[in-house]
Amino acid sequence: MLKQIIAVISDNYGTYVNAITKTRERHAPRLAAQIIIGLILAFSLSELSENSISVVITSLSILAGFSFSAMFPIASDITSNLREPQHSEDHDDLKRLSLLANSFRANVSYFIPLTLLTIVVFTSQMLDLEFPSEIFLLFKPSDTALAKLISAIDLANYILAKFIIFLSVILFLEVIYTFYRMCFTVIYMLKIREEYRSY
Repeated sequence: MLKQIIAVISDNYGTYVNAITKTRERHAPRLAAQIIIGLILAFSLSELSENSISVVITSLSILAGFSFSAMFPIASDITSNLREPQHSEDHDDLKRLSLLANSFRANVSYFIPLTLLTIVVFTSQMLDLEFPSEIFLLFKPSDTALAKLISAIDLANYILAKFIIFLSVILFLEVIYTFYRMCFTVIYMLKIREEYRSY
């Protein structure tokens, strides 16, 4: 399972190649910026309101539905109904279209699970979970031990809440970036297709 997840992530990031220099794009600066933004928001926000979470979940659901129902069919049928290649440039265009279609499928394979995970993380913040204090009484701890245990649980809850906000921001930014790149890929494919048909 872990190998499959790593393979999906690797395939997605392997599609980000400069069309001219053929070199892979550097993502470290962008990921570092996402982490910094995530940390700033995690420690500046006490919590995310249910309204903002609902808006984000709705937006992500729309993006996921649009990418799967609208963009995926375009990428799948991008080489259909095209005339037979007549020149070497035609073969090059078809190869580029095929490569871009494969890249788009890799992006979708990464985007859909990432979006679902992001929705789950945001939804988890709407749950009001509370550890029942009665469980502590079963062990009959001393007042000092009980106070220390409660303090430790409060600290753990605080750290967990900040981590979930941090994770939410990181995932949301990654979803938006991946969706942007998918749109860019589809537009580029349509451009090549129109140029091919206009020869």
